[in-house]
Amino acid sequence: LKSKGVNRATFFDTGAHDATNGSYAAQVSALGFDIENHTWEHQYPSAGNGNWSVPYLTNQISATERQNARLTGRPQCFFRPPGGNMANVSVATRARGMTAVLWNVDSRDWAQPGYLSAAATATIVQNATNLRYADPNHPVVLMHDAKASHEPDSQVSPFRGNSLAALPTIIDWYRSHGYRFVDMYGRS
Repeated sequence: LKSKGVNRATFFDTGAHDATNGSYAAQVSALGFDIENHTWEHQYPSAGNGNWSVPYLTNQISATERQNARLTGRPQCFFRPPGGNMANVSVATRARGMTAVLWNVDSRDWAQPGYLSAAATATIVQNATNLRYADPNHPVVLMHDAKASHEPDSQVSPFRGNSLAALPTIIDWYRSHGYRFVDMYGRS
């Protein structure tokens, strides 16, 4: 991002990832990027009808928030629920003074193969620049810098080489179409 002049972006990290990679979170934060909340363990728990319970979400959000505030020295104000599951999220986030956010452009980079591939990289670029379902004034592009989910690697790839290879082209495409890169606060 920095090599392409992108000074602001938001990373939604799980607490478990940052618990084992605390120096990574601190380094990303020191570069000026925001580290925000993506639950502690990226599970899809159910409560009765398949919805997340408020106490469970509150615990997941609070534990991640406390830890990452220690790692980055910054509060967390935004929460992105795993899988976009919004059940009970507004209640749990409102109680913490946080805002829940989702994406409107999915690069689907989580579906890439476990090796570098020109075709996979091109698919990520195509998906990340497809504004068909996005608010064209404010596209929010979902990309992944690590695997946090518990699905098998055959379903959700832990490899991110194609994401990295696609990123410069994605950045260039958005710039050529008049977009600027901002964090969740709107800062560029």
